[in-house]
Amino acid sequence: MATGNLVLTDHAASLVEQCESGDADRFAVLRKAAQEGIADIDAGRFKTFESKQGLREHLQGIAASALKPYKRSLWALSVEPSKD
Repeated sequence: MATGNLVLTDHAASLVEQCESGDADRFAVLRKAAQEGIADIDAGRFKTFESKQGLREHLQGIAASALKPYKRSLWALSVEPSKD
């Protein structure tokens, strides 16, 4: 297979370095999240589900709780002012 030299301008080299640095940062965050997840499992902090439906209901409950404050705000915006 043929090989060749690649010449980068300073700007292009800087962009390559930024991408590589960003990759390292993303991998560090991913590594930390994986370590936290493994620690949670080791400590018994996890849930199991008997069925897909059980998981679906659990996630819907979490979503409903998370969205409750926003639903109240949207409801308040939709109430028409009195015509006194």
